[in-house]
Amino acid sequence: MKMPPINVVHGVHWPRSGIVSLLKNMLPLFDSKKFVHHVIFFEHDEQTMENFSKICESVHSLFFSSSKLKAIVKYYKLLQQISPDILHTHSFQPGLWGRRFLRTKAKFICTIHNMYPYFTSSDLKSLIKRILESYSIRYHKVTVVCVSDEVKKVVETMIPKCCVKVIQNGIAIGNWNTHNIKKDTLNLKGSQIILVTLGRLDYQKGYDILLKAFAKVTAQISNTRLIIIGDGNERKRLEKMAIKLGIAEEVTFTGYQSNPFPYLVVSDIYVCSSRYEGFGLSIAEAMLFGLPVIATRIGGIPSLIQNGETGLLVAPENPEKLADSILRLIKDENLRHKIGQKGKLFIQKHFDIKKTVKKYEETYIDLISNSKGI
Repeated sequence: MKMPPINVVHGVHWPRSGIVSLLKNMLPLFDSKKFVHHVIFFEHDEQTMENFSKICESVHSLFFSSSKLKAIVKYYKLLQQISPDILHTHSFQPGLWGRRFLRTKAKFICTIHNMYPYFTSSDLKSLIKRILESYSIRYHKVTVVCVSDEVKKVVETMIPKCCVKVIQNGIAIGNWNTHNIKKDTLNLKGSQIILVTLGRLDYQKGYDILLKAFAKVTAQISNTRLIIIGDGNERKRLEKMAIKLGIAEEVTFTGYQSNPFPYLVVSDIYVCSSRYEGFGLSIAEAMLFGLPVIATRIGGIPSLIQNGETGLLVAPENPEKLADSILRLIKDENLRHKIGQKGKLFIQKHFDIKKTVKKYEETYIDLISNSKGI
């Protein structure tokens, strides 16, 4: 007997994140005869809502920061209305509330995209979050998906005896039309060495470390520029820091960019200074564009970068070592080219997003089939 399409709701907190970029690339690739997708964002962003309205059955925003109580009530009503076969959550609050509201009406998956500090921190708030998360996952028999083996190890320690599997994130592999994208179209000088980084302006990303490293770089090589793509709660602090370090004229804060790829095309080096990272989606995207990458040796990043071959790895929280690696690549154009090309081939071979989608399709089907005894 033919199974009806599996009805999946994705619960996501922030509409501007690597999680959203991943979903935006994944959802159109699912077999539309087998799966129907809905997305519920806790926070609101008009551009994100418009983008997702084109690729899934329905998209909703809860405006959580405006009124938490109204948002939670709306979340409950939406889940009852959609009545999903599977609730697939991608962050803490969507999972905690959603599983409570649906209880036995759906099967549950949560993807853990990062090695969040509350997994291991000793403060009271982190302890409470760990207890709630662990109880909810075990009680509702949630299938936990981790984006790297490193995240899986941490989760298995935090939540023993839960069902954990690894599905690595993937990248949309395609033929990008980059011929008409030049430095001058983005108000950049053709002679400059352009460093670029991409992500939320958040403590996690370590942009304060990057700014300190870049100040050391500009002290030796003046013809450089740093482009920081993204927005977040640390923007004002980072802008003030750039001024204090005397590099404000050499640093560009672009804000959030719905299409950051033109900046990757024209840049010479990608830098990731993160303090913690589950996978490093933006790193993989940069590598796909042939950019040589310098990144911190944390979380799932070493699964992407073989030091000296597909990128350069440095210790976190170390602006001196980060600056040394940046200077090394600036001074060695051949090394930049070699690392960039090896990284590109590595991503194309191992991280095609179609493989990621196939594994999620299999996970969804297994969950529904097992629940119905098929």
